[in-house]
Amino acid sequence: MHHARYVIIGAGFAGAATAYHLAMAGEKDILILEREPIAGTHSSGRNAAMVRQIVPDHAISGLARASAAFIRKWAREPHQYRMNGSLLLYKDAPPALLQSMEEARQAGVKCGVLRYAEAVERVNSLHGADFNEAIYCATDGVVDAAALLTFYLSEAQARGAKLITRKTVTGFKIENEQIVGVQLGDELVRCETVINAAGPWAGEIGRLAQAGEMPMRVTRRHLFATPPISWVDVNGPFVWDVTHEVYFRPETTSLLTRT
Repeated sequence: MHHARYVIIGAGFAGAATAYHLAMAGEKDILILEREPIAGTHSSGRNAAMVRQIVPDHAISGLARASAAFIRKWAREPHQYRMNGSLLLYKDAPPALLQSMEEARQAGVKCGVLRYAEAVERVNSLHGADFNEAIYCATDGVVDAAALLTFYLSEAQARGAKLITRKTVTGFKIENEQIVGVQLGDELVRCETVINAAGPWAGEIGRLAQAGEMPMRVTRRHLFATPPISWVDVNGPFVWDVTHEVYFRPETTSLLTRT
């Protein structure tokens, strides 16, 4: 393919969702480039799949609520979205987090502050944990990340978007300070708009495009699955300690956690 109106670099969630929404808006001349053999190989395929709507960043919290609403509408099967709720633990109430909770409540999200004993009543293993209060959000949960990514890509492709894997961006053709082409080795794909959805490699792509510096770096995922634990409730909420930045969630009879 030697021309596309939109070239999206990266077929993870950012790129796939962008392609989907462009296609749903009627755009057909869309090319998604992925350097791995399979879409979602890195962060999108190795995340904890937790849908959290209350976050301290004002701009992101709005996007998080909209994303959660989309996922709830999309899910047709119980396994696609387990709406088991969340507990966000903290020692001292972060003002931005409480503000996000109030914004969520005003938007119709079911959430509120729980005292220590109330949080422990919901998740008994928290007894003795280092926190004072928690925010409970009933409509948070765990999404089937692979199914959602497949949905975005398949729907976009059904409407004319093209996905090409094993393609590495090596540079850009720039004319009058505007990108007019994406270089793939010896091949040039001319385009009108480039969307940088390369995740942790977005900074690398930005440098190739002579764009501003983005403070992003590639790191390994640090997710761990415990052995089976007798008290794990598969229907229980995920727990996120915002003071210490650790979380865990039920995964069948085990816990998926980050430390």
